[in-house]
Amino acid sequence: MPDPRALLRTSSFRIAVLYLLLFWSSTALLMGITWRITLRLVAEHVSETINTEAEGLSDTYRSRGLTGLVRVIEGRVATPSNATLYLLTSPTFEPLAGNLSHWPVAPRTGEGWTSFMLEDSRLPDSGHIPARARSFLLAGGFHLLVGRDIREGDIFARRLAEGMAWALGISVALGLIGAVLLARRALKRVEKISRTASRIVDGDLSARMPQNGSGDELDRLVGAVNVMLDRLEALMQGLTRLSHNIAHELKTPLSRLSNRVEEALRQETDDPVLLRGALEGVSAEAAQMLDLFRALLDIAEAEAGLLRATGSVDLQRLLADMVELYEPAAEEKGLVLTAA
Repeated sequence: MPDPRALLRTSSFRIAVLYLLLFWSSTALLMGITWRITLRLVAEHVSETINTEAEGLSDTYRSRGLTGLVRVIEGRVATPSNATLYLLTSPTFEPLAGNLSHWPVAPRTGEGWTSFMLEDSRLPDSGHIPARARSFLLAGGFHLLVGRDIREGDIFARRLAEGMAWALGISVALGLIGAVLLARRALKRVEKISRTASRIVDGDLSARMPQNGSGDELDRLVGAVNVMLDRLEALMQGLTRLSHNIAHELKTPLSRLSNRVEEALRQETDDPVLLRGALEGVSAEAAQMLDLFRALLDIAEAEAGLLRATGSVDLQRLLADMVELYEPAAEEKGLVLTAA
């Protein structure tokens, strides 16, 4: 099982967490904007409902007078499904009709919107109930208050906030789980590559980095490394063959060179002609060995793909040299070597 600390240090985990933070921030911002817009729409809906109700009561007062307005308010208050708040008072704020026992603690002059905590024992769930209302000054100095119980709006706002918080929390949890899974997947691939690299360091040049065929950036990098390893293995094999060839091909010339040197040492003479002849023989053997060594190096470079042509080659002459070189060996085996 991968080390948890190693998972946290992987680039995949860090990138996933960074993406998660950006996603969470943008989502939180969008949810906040949505929450504010939703609350504003709810508040506007409440305001429109109050305005519509108040305008209708104002028209009733203008057409049917105070008595007609009182009857309409009492009829609406008696409707159980009606959640609107009503209060009609005298110019001195004495209650005349409605489902509020007194004018709320709010400015009592002019018209306008007000928010207050409703306390009325005649209403269900009496106590501190949030409410929003609009007051109107009617002809004759009478005051009309039309409002709504906004508990449902507050409950909706709290539930919406809770739902958004849960959604953000779940998204963060899922994002972290996804980051851990991505990090584990990447770490497994890196561990496989690391094990293969250890085998190569230990001398197994035939080992290759594993590829999963996904074609991602890590897979392409592994492919490039494998191509490099193929090249390195070919070079090492060429070096091995070169070493063997040098040891095999130089064995005979070195023996001849050693024999010439020993023969020259056995000749106890001061004759410069003889000494010169011995040295020339040694020099010829050394030159032949150098030519052979250079030829072996050229062969090794050619097999490794490192030898590049620098000019034209007379193939006819090269073929004639090869026939001349191998013709004695062919005659020893009863063969006839010809070239055309």
